[in-house]
Amino acid sequence: MLVLRVVLVLALSWVLFLPASPAWAYDQGAKVILVLDASGSMSGKLEGKSKIKIAREAVSGLLDEWEPSDYLGLTVYGHRIKGECEDVESMVHVGPPNRGRILRAIDGIKPTGKTPISAAVRHAAEELDYEKEAGIVILMSDGEESCGVDPCALAVELAEEAVDLKVHVVGFDLAEEKISGLKCLAENTGGVFLSAKNASELKEAFSATVQEVRKATPPGIYLSAIYSEAGDAAEDKIGWTVYDVEADGSRGRRINYSYGATARYVLSPGKYLVTAALGAAEASKEIEVEADQGARYVLDLRAGTLALGAVYAEGGEVVDGSIVWTVYKADENLPGKRKRVTYSYGTSANYILSAGKYLVTSEFGAVRREAELEMVSGQKTEHVFDLEERTLRLRASLVDGGEHFQANMGWNVYKAEGDAGGDGERVAYSYGARASYVLPAGNYRVEGKYDAANAAMDVEIKAGESIENVLNLNAGQINLIALRQFGDPISSNVIWNVYEVGAEKLRYRECVASSYGPKANYVLPEGDYLVKAKLNNLNGEVEASVAPGSADTIRVRLRPPED
Repeated sequence: MLVLRVVLVLALSWVLFLPASPAWAYDQGAKVILVLDASGSMSGKLEGKSKIKIAREAVSGLLDEWEPSDYLGLTVYGHRIKGECEDVESMVHVGPPNRGRILRAIDGIKPTGKTPISAAVRHAAEELDYEKEAGIVILMSDGEESCGVDPCALAVELAEEAVDLKVHVVGFDLAEEKISGLKCLAENTGGVFLSAKNASELKEAFSATVQEVRKATPPGIYLSAIYSEAGDAAEDKIGWTVYDVEADGSRGRRINYSYGATARYVLSPGKYLVTAALGAAEASKEIEVEADQGARYVLDLRAGTLALGAVYAEGGEVVDGSIVWTVYKADENLPGKRKRVTYSYGTSANYILSAGKYLVTSEFGAVRREAELEMVSGQKTEHVFDLEERTLRLRASLVDGGEHFQANMGWNVYKAEGDAGGDGERVAYSYGARASYVLPAGNYRVEGKYDAANAAMDVEIKAGESIENVLNLNAGQINLIALRQFGDPISSNVIWNVYEVGAEKLRYRECVASSYGPKANYVLPEGDYLVKAKLNNLNGEVEASVAPGSADTIRVRLRPPED
């Protein structure tokens, strides 16, 4: 009895947490591939037009009626090689219907070769993954199989192996004695055979196949999106969300969401708010679901595409570093503040944005540029920022005119304020043997440091110039080796300290460098120093002078304290 009560409580709890308006999401409607005959006979004329041109116009009519939620692909045969039975190509892979791409593909076709109908239908079936998923093939041909394969036998094979594959066949300007094989292909797969003698009948036949596709579409409401009123269906991954609508007409709670080019939901009867989001573009639509599902809705994103790039200077090289791109609403929502819409990092940026005005900024190093741009629905806007910037390249040497100092050192660049040595805002920094910065024209203070050696210089960057400066550290190197009292090298770690010589008493002298090890290497400014070494009760010291560009090896003997 206790077990039964627990089961009932769990079951009731599950029911209580079900959405008030159940919704189930699916990817898309039907998956269809149009197989088009482009064999040599399609170059023949009918009613003063080539058959391939008539077919193109008929396909355009089919696309006018096509539901965006039903996926569509295009496979063509006989269009490349004369006499070749393997001449089959997927020109547009199955996916959200793309009118422009399909029609452009047909425009480029030149009827050439044979009629490998069976190979083309099998090719389409395999793309549809016919052994695992339901699919539809629409075949249009003006001739019978010419590659020695029986389409009727193929139909029987496909019917046995497929989950649910229908082949609808349109025979175009087909002689009566050539119909049987194609008719068998349709009937044995559960499809329909339609005959068209001229352009008008071909359009009607394609229209009839569209209706057959709709019959095969599973129940539910179908959602798709377009970029603009006159644009193609959006093929990107869209975020779909379904909300309840409250009694006062306001948006209620979210009951489902999914991602994809299209969406299908099974919903209980009632009112809903559906939203589509792609990039920074959004669209919404209030719908009412009746008991008999099957309605299709297209949401207009009213979006355009924004492509951004940058050059170092007008007519110059494209910036090859990572830029911070930010897009704001043009209108200020608070005094001096704008709502950020999107941002990214990279050498370029591409965004999908709702129609309207935006403020776009680019930041590269210390250089910031901005532009106010207007997005138009269905159009691509391109903008290239001229950073009007120049490159400051830095390296260091230990002595004026000396060799390039190869060690990694710290670099800092400040805006020059007030007098030439003014310490203003730091605008760039890095660590390395060399430094390179992209900066706007102006005056700067550059500082470099390695060990106890440091130096600074003032630089001016003028518009139209890129400059390279060498910072003179005015320093030398000392290499320290610890020895025992009688000259044996010490392999143990020694405590090293280097002091400036100046103050009379050691405790008043500044320690400019220290380290721990059997040896030590320092880069020091020009001057006199006292080097001290210590290992347990052993001590040693030696005075050293450092000159710009020098590189001296100094041995320090460590002795025990005198009794």
